[in-house]
Amino acid sequence: MALFSRLNLVSIVSLAAAIMIVAALGTVGLVMHLVLSERIQADAVSRQNTSLRVAATVVEKDMPGTEISWAQDGNVSRVVMESIPDEITDHGMIDEIGRMTGETVTVFKWDPETKDFWRKTTNIIKPDGSRAVGTKLGQTGAVYPVVTKGETFRGEAVILGTPYFTIYEPIYSPAGEITGILYAGVRKAEITALMNTVTTQLLIAFVPILLIAVAAMALLTRRLLRPIPQIAQAARNIADEAHEVEVPFTERRDEIGAIAKAVEVFRQRAIERQALESERDASETQTRERQARTQELIAGFRGTVQHLIGTVSETAVGLDQTARE
Repeated sequence: MALFSRLNLVSIVSLAAAIMIVAALGTVGLVMHLVLSERIQADAVSRQNTSLRVAATVVEKDMPGTEISWAQDGNVSRVVMESIPDEITDHGMIDEIGRMTGETVTVFKWDPETKDFWRKTTNIIKPDGSRAVGTKLGQTGAVYPVVTKGETFRGEAVILGTPYFTIYEPIYSPAGEITGILYAGVRKAEITALMNTVTTQLLIAFVPILLIAVAAMALLTRRLLRPIPQIAQAARNIADEAHEVEVPFTERRDEIGAIAKAVEVFRQRAIERQALESERDASETQTRERQARTQELIAGFRGTVQHLIGTVSETAVGLDQTARE
């Protein structure tokens, strides 16, 4: 508030308008960012479903004894495999799926001894450049308790220290036991990079719009409120009894004109009051002058009378002395 107290009305209104524009555009940008982020994540989920469909189709074709059940929406509802090999040396199938989907794909096999799922074929590459074959899912993550209950896991998971958006579909034996997992996923960094790109593009688009809007609002505000300082100066002139300066903008028909007309009324009344005061002062001066002249006449009359009385007294005394002689 101390800052606003140092500014004039035009600056305050311009600053307030700029703040509101920034807030409005910022809110719109934030909402757009959130909506686009949700859309991107929804697209990522859709991509994972598509990748799982492609993977299931290829696995059903290339791995004998595989049967895929499809849901009404076209997604995979159940994967049944007669057996999953303990060792897969040819990873051409999984690489083909990766090329078709552009995502990571893995086939896990359940190990009763370790009570965990182990990667038998995958296109996930470890930091040393080798395939992540022979690595386990892990019992402590978010995926394990879901798939062991026979449910599909969809969401974020950490794979070998790297976050992914994933889908894990349990693989069943013909007897209905969970014997493995069919996985598809995309690195979270790819989705994050896409969201960052969208955010950057939004900023690039919004910054010029923001600058233009703020500049236009500031110009418009100053143009609309420019008369106020001049009217305020006219009011100060009236307060300082400089009544000869006319009030500007009285011809306008908007609120500015109404304010100017009100100030002009004050000016006219101040002029009338000043005229009345001048007349009163002149009348008082004339009264004082008349009183002074009257006092002078009275004083002169008194002096004349006293002189006459003195003369008469002297004459009377002289006559009295003459009579006595």
